[in-house]
Amino acid sequence: MPGRLEFETEYANEAEESVQLMSFDPGDGINPLTKQMEPEMELKMTVMNIYNMRLTQRAERKKVIFEHNLLEYRKNAALDKKRTKEERELLNRAKPFARMMNHDDFEEFCKGLIDEHNLRQAVAQLQDWRQMKIGDLKSGEKYELDKVQRAAKAQPMGSMDRDRFATNGRSKAPPVIETPSGAAILVAPELPPDIQPQPPAQAQPKREPQPIAPLSTITPLPLNPAQTADIQLLTPEEIDLCEKTRLNPKPQGGGVERGG
Repeated sequence: MPGRLEFETEYANEAEESVQLMSFDPGDGINPLTKQMEPEMELKMTVMNIYNMRLTQRAERKKVIFEHNLLEYRKNAALDKKRTKEERELLNRAKPFARMMNHDDFEEFCKGLIDEHNLRQAVAQLQDWRQMKIGDLKSGEKYELDKVQRAAKAQPMGSMDRDRFATNGRSKAPPVIETPSGAAILVAPELPPDIQPQPPAQAQPKREPQPIAPLSTITPLPLNPAQTADIQLLTPEEIDLCEKTRLNPKPQGGGVERGG
């Protein structure tokens, strides 16, 4: 009865048998002379502690079941069929981590493991292509098809007949259709949209500096390089500004000073 958070067979299903006949009365277990707990009561308390520990473990396992929707058998089985054999084995090895993660964190963790697995496979395949002097993805796809055809032709003659006679007279299981792996998508000629190379950003047109109009009340005064400190640190626009406003630059860190 999952609706009541109970199951027909619980974890440590016989845990209640060790405490079902225990009885506790007020004042029992304390020696009136020494005021200490009697050995029989200590044994009972030890058994109760073990029982409570098993109840805690049972509750933790129920929490994992309901947190990760493990009772949705059909949905989980449908998702499992969409994965490759290697991905299923990888996720099975990662299942113990579900006990210390919530559902969202565990899903993200599994997705990261699958992405890493696919990337490693894609890198290994690309390295193989590089050793074979293959320089583009379309040639790599053709190379893989040719490799499969060569492997089929290398099968010894008569092996198909032996297989047919060996399986004759008994039902033959339907062939398992293997799901394309994520690594195959990464090395396909047409990359998925989320990993396609982005076009280079267009360079912004260079803005031309706007000339500074002279002030009507100030007569421009050209700067004398021999008498102007740190003039070599100024840009042409800054020199033009200083000349038209008659502001002489001070040494570095000193700001500007008013010209005469």
